[in-house]
Amino acid sequence: MLQWVILIIATVGAGKCLSYSATLLQAATQMAEKHGLGIKPIQYQNTISPPWLTNATIVFWLVDAAAAIWIWYFHGWQQGLGAVVAALVLPAVFQAALPPRQGSTVYLRNSFQVMNNRQANYARDNDKARAMAMEVNISLLLDVRPDLLDAYKDEKGA
Repeated sequence: MLQWVILIIATVGAGKCLSYSATLLQAATQMAEKHGLGIKPIQYQNTISPPWLTNATIVFWLVDAAAAIWIWYFHGWQQGLGAVVAALVLPAVFQAALPPRQGSTVYLRNSFQVMNNRQANYARDNDKARAMAMEVNISLLLDVRPDLLDAYKDEKGA
């Protein structure tokens, strides 16, 4: 039973990481289309993605796979096959069914906050090139999603 609980928790996490990544890809595609600088959307997505997102995605998928193998080993091939199917299908179901869903401003606001923090850290560490690059990326994101600045100001009470 514990194996199934771990599998379900891992699939929820994997599904939310998929939602987060898909939302950032949408914003990155908008940035690439708007600015037409010959830069691919994945490069914009790399700049707006929080550093922890890749690690979280990998961890959730590894735990998902480990739980499916664990179920297969201890409960036989029938439950194991069910666990493998669940591990592959449920992340997509949870991505679509559980809030926040793909396209949610929650993900973009979080990413915007992370970008601001990274820019401030670069400036504090006197890394002027990275600070300027992050500042440019923040302004590019705000060009396609100006609502993020309003949400940020509302959060801070400015």
